Amino acid sequence: MSNTTVAGVEPWGGRSRAVILDHTGPTSYATGGESLGQSAFGGPNIFGLAGFYKVDGGLTMSGTYRVDCIYGGAGVRSTVKLKWTVYATGAEVAASTNLSGETVRLLAIGG
Repeated sequence: MSNTTVAGVEPWGGRSRAVILDHTGPTSYATGGESLGQSAFGGPNIFGLAGFYKVDGGLTMSGTYRVDCIYGGAGVRSTVKLKWTVYATGAEVAASTNLSGETVRLLAIGG
């Protein structure tokens, strides 16, 4: 899994900021979702994202998969999960599937 920053948005409303990135899928998908933490951005705070308020996914660039965020609780999260599903069927991707050839554009808002 790798992340390439497309754009960073300067802070608004205090310490909040947004990062737009192209996220490459994992080489071995874990059922229930792939973990995404601040280290995905090069370490905590590299883009000012000490925690996630919201992460938006969508369709992969190939249109084969949909990626949605699972927060795992209320409030600011230090780690979220990205759940990959097959767009045509809505079924979660099978465990151990290699998704390294797939890329999705994410919007992460944090502070």
